[in-house]
Amino acid sequence: MLRVPASSWLFEVLNLQIQVGYLAAEADLPSEADLAKQYGVTSDAVHEALKALALMEKVRQFPGGWSVGNRTEFEPPRVRTQIARDLVRRLRTGEWSYGDRMLSETEVMAAYDVTRGTARQAYQRLAAAQLVEIRHGQGAFCKVKPS
Repeated sequence: MLRVPASSWLFEVLNLQIQVGYLAAEADLPSEADLAKQYGVTSDAVHEALKALALMEKVRQFPGGWSVGNRTEFEPPRVRTQIARDLVRRLRTGEWSYGDRMLSETEVMAAYDVTRGTARQAYQRLAAAQLVEIRHGQGAFCKVKPS
């Protein structure tokens, strides 16, 4: 089994959460200790992941913490990312609660006029960002716990 360093895994998770808009531009991130507890990794892994994101100008450090940077995108996001962002917006407005079944791939296809592959990729991005759980044959379920 291939083992991925915790800092690399967390980098990918946080980067995807930024890309899909779950972590909003200019928002303060939880403390390194809180991120370590939330994701079950060491504080060193959190710090390494945040440093890597800072090199990409996705986050910036300030005295006492980190915030999401507002790096300008030079090309419009792909359709799958736009759909993922919209689904995140709907999560934030409370359309789905923790454990709720979200739209099916077929419903996403109809709502956004996209192919099944694009609908699936949007959900895969949210799953990689730890925002939804995909259950084979059952659908996608909200993993965002109330604040």
